[in-house]
Amino acid sequence: GMTFPSDYEHSAISSSGTAEQNAALEKTWTGFYLKRFEVKAPKEMYRANKERRLSVGVKSLFIDDTGFTGNIFVKNIVAVTDGELDGFAFSVDEVDVLIQQNDFRHGSLKGTFRVPVSKGDINYGAVVAYNVPERKNDNSSDDDAEWGLFLNVQNTSDVVIPVLMGTATIEKNSYVRYKAGVVS
Repeated sequence: GMTFPSDYEHSAISSSGTAEQNAALEKTWTGFYLKRFEVKAPKEMYRANKERRLSVGVKSLFIDDTGFTGNIFVKNIVAVTDGELDGFAFSVDEVDVLIQQNDFRHGSLKGTFRVPVSKGDINYGAVVAYNVPERKNDNSSDDDAEWGLFLNVQNTSDVVIPVLMGTATIEKNSYVRYKAGVVS
């Protein structure tokens, strides 16, 4: 069935109503709905690892008089064996973006990276954030808005570093914050 996002605003749907009221109101909604759609690149495009194919899709797509709502995703973008970021092997396994009623709500990235002196990959998750400050006067503009990328290391075991003949522990609360071109 069709499930509207919890904070979806539409005249035909009461966000404060009971489940029964919303179920009845959903019948009055008009627009286009698609539960899930995904397209994968053909296996013939790949020399190696034919099962790791690029795919693009959308989940919970609504198009109505309030605009576009959908969860857009891309999977298997860059394999860790192909990607590099400042000397680190790096993958982008998933990108996920939620747009609700024509507004960016959030985005996320998942993947792995490999430190050159260690064995094995380290998982990461990242959240893409967008902040538009309140307009206090008519002189402010969208140029004051800020994008940020918050990267959280999601390693489940110690990292083995053969060069030092030891291990390193990455704590669960470790993260990298990237904001408007500044790494902290």
